[in-house]
Amino acid sequence: MKYYSTAPNQKVKEINMKSIKDILHKDNSEYNMQYRLHASRRMFNRGISPDDVEFVLNSGVLIEEYLDDVPFPSVLVSGVGKNNAPLHIVAAINEEEKTIIVITAYRPATEKWTDNYSRRLR
Repeated sequence: MKYYSTAPNQKVKEINMKSIKDILHKDNSEYNMQYRLHASRRMFNRGISPDDVEFVLNSGVLIEEYLDDVPFPSVLVSGVGKNNAPLHIVAAINEEEKTIIVITAYRPATEKWTDNYSRRLR
């Protein structure tokens, strides 16, 4: 599946969501991690370590795609941190600059998600 996104001052760019999954799970050694200020604050307030974020990004499951996000499409990854606590990470990938951008990280609320935290309750 291929998706398209536009960013300010950029031409339309083809986005392949399979490649994002591959980068998150396999090919990310050449990518730098970048934490948005919002993510750093939330992680500190919620007691989530960068090690947990990177662990979930490498081993978690991509459960939602936000293809209209700018400047880069982003994804929601669900997984379990090193202390067995469920975590959700919203991240984007800037392929040109080889950067994984962490937008936010949180512990999913049991009243808003299914038992495995992969689908929202309605």
